[in-house]
Formats: sequence, structure tokens, C-alpha cells
Amino acid sequence: MQDQAIVDPTSDVAEDRPVAEDRPVAEDRPVAEDRPVAEDRPVAEDRPVAEDRPVAEDRPVCDSALGMQRCGDHCVDLRNSDLECGACGNPCGEGSRCEQGRCASFARSCLPAAVPGCGIGNVPDGTFTLGEDAAMGAAPVQSEISVGAVEMDLYEVSVARFRRFWEAGHPAPVGPVGYPNGVSLAFEGAVVEPDQTASYEPCNWSQVRRDRESMPVNCVDWATAQAFCVWDGGRLPTEAEWEFAARATDGRSFPWGNDDLDTKAYWMSLGSMHSRTTTVDDPVFAAGRSPFGLWHMSGNVTEWTADHWSPFGRGCWSGTSQNNPLCISPDPAHVTRGGAWDDNLAYGMHAASRAAHVGTAHYACLGFRCVHAP
Repeated sequence: MQDQAIVDPTSDVAEDRPVAEDRPVAEDRPVAEDRPVAEDRPVAEDRPVAEDRPVAEDRPVCDSALGMQRCGDHCVDLRNSDLECGACGNPCGEGSRCEQGRCASFARSCLPAAVPGCGIGNVPDGTFTLGEDAAMGAAPVQSEISVGAVEMDLYEVSVARFRRFWEAGHPAPVGPVGYPNGVSLAFEGAVVEPDQTASYEPCNWSQVRRDRESMPVNCVDWATAQAFCVWDGGRLPTEAEWEFAARATDGRSFPWGNDDLDTKAYWMSLGSMHSRTTTVDDPVFAAGRSPFGLWHMSGNVTEWTADHWSPFGRGCWSGTSQNNPLCISPDPAHVTRGGAWDDNLAYGMHAASRAAHVGTAHYACLGFRCVHAP
């Protein structure tokens, strides 16, 4: 057997061969110092991608004068982009589209192309006096009534717009219809086809297209009017929303002011006995528009609203201030607003005038328009 060296632990051998000190790998071969990859081949400096291939310069330049702006990697027209409306990262929600840089509600009945009667007007929020002593069924007046901003049809719903609803299967709302303040209004009744011209000449509806597509759909009941509005992306207005849209805050008697009823509204005392409605956008009555640009808020057809009937001064209308009121009561009648083509009493043509019909009524004087949430 080979002799083994015996090391005295007290000797200096352990100190003569300290492995960690005699062969310090990290110090003798410092890879990071001998071959500094980041310094010898600095990719960012030798091949600067952003400088050699400037993608932003190769792409079309956004012309801000035309409303264009860069949003991320895209040049966007902020005036009509549903994903970047008015500003980058500002998408329009369901039921609205971008118009002139603002998310606005759209009417399904006006897509993919407009038909007679398409157009939406902006009605701001406000506080006003509901009713008028000189108007039919509108006294005593209700002070301090506030309504929120809405977008409302500029025109009464036309036969052409209603036809799209009917051809789409004329669906009824699924469940109650939502209103301001978290109120839900039950859908009452069923969707019923309006009376046709063939059965009663003053009715404008027909199953085939005729010469009345630009006239208001009339001879229509409350439930069918509400069903159309919901399908179209909105709902029937409350009567407070309707009156504010018709006369704003200055207490005017008519949508256009306080006089000239015979030249600005289509009604029976216009100088001849009418046999039916006129078109929803008849230019003869352009001067009769409301402060917010709405047509025929007095005359042509009287219009369904969401509210149940309750006389002013009691029930829903006790004289106290209210915010976004909607009258829901056991009364089967619903409020209608605006005079009609067959009215011959001036006080019924006031913007504040009120009438009521049971929900199943479908007279030739009855039509409607819708509101959309902003």
C-alpha cells in the first residue's frame, strides 16, 4: 500500500492551497468583462430599427384638418369612428354610432339606408312648467318639472320606417320597458297590424308599398307603437319629455311661438276639409317646428306617450315638483299629445294640450314618435 501523506491540521498546508482563493473562476475568467456582448455588439446602437425603418413615416400622414388623428397604429377619422368617437379610446356603445365626433343613438328603421322620416334631434335636459291654462286638459299647471336629455325622432314615424319593423317580424318587447329613475313600464297588449287604407281610406298603412310611404303610420294602437320604438332602439316618450321637446322653457302656446296657427300646423281649420294626413316632412309646415327642430308637434297626427292618464291636480299630478315623471296608474287610457289633421278646435292644438285614448284605440288621428337615450 502506498504511503499517504499525513497533514498536520496545525501546519500551513491548508493555507497554502486555498481552492477558493488560488482558482477564483469568477475573477480569473470574468466572462462579462472579457466578452461584453452588450458593448461589442450593441444591437440598439448598430441597428436602430426605429431609425432605419421608421414605420410611422412610411404610413399615411393623418390630416388633422380633416378630423384625422393617430390612435395607436391607425389613422382614424374621429368624426365617424364607432371605436374612436371624438377621441382615441372612446367607443360608442350598443345602440349608438358616431356622428360628427359624438356618440348618437341610431334608429334601426333607418338602416342600412335612410327612408322618408329618418332623423333624430337632440333635446337637452331642463326644468319647466308642464301644462297651460288655455290648453285642453292641461290645468292646473305643474311647476318645477324636470326632464333629462333625450334624442327624439325629428318626425312622426313614417309608413316607410314602420314597414321595416313589420318585415323584420314585428317583435314585441321582452319584459318591461325601462324608463328614467329605474322605473319599468309593463308592456300591455299585443303587436297588431295597423288598419289598412283598403279598409279605411284615411289609414296610411298597406301591406304593399303605395304612395303613402312618407306619411305617418296611423291607425296604430299603443302597444304596437311601443313595440316599434323598442325594436328601433328607443321607447315611447313620457308626456313630460314630449311637452318639453315641443315648447321648451319659455311657456309658448305652440311649438313655433304664440301665433299663426293656420299657417304652421296641419289641422282641420287650415282652410279646407282634409281627408287624410300630410307627409311627415311636408315643407309647407317647416316653420312650425319646435325649438329643437321637431316637426308636426302640433297637427298631422296626435301622438301616443308612455303615461297613463291622470288629470292635472290629482293622482300623479298633485302640483309638487318632479324629476323625470312617468304616470303609471290603473287607468287603461294613455295620454296622447299634439293636435291632429282632423281636429277643429284651436285649444286642442296647443303644445301643452292633453287627451287620452284606451291603449287598444287605433284611430286615423293616432300616430307616434320615439325617444332614444343619449
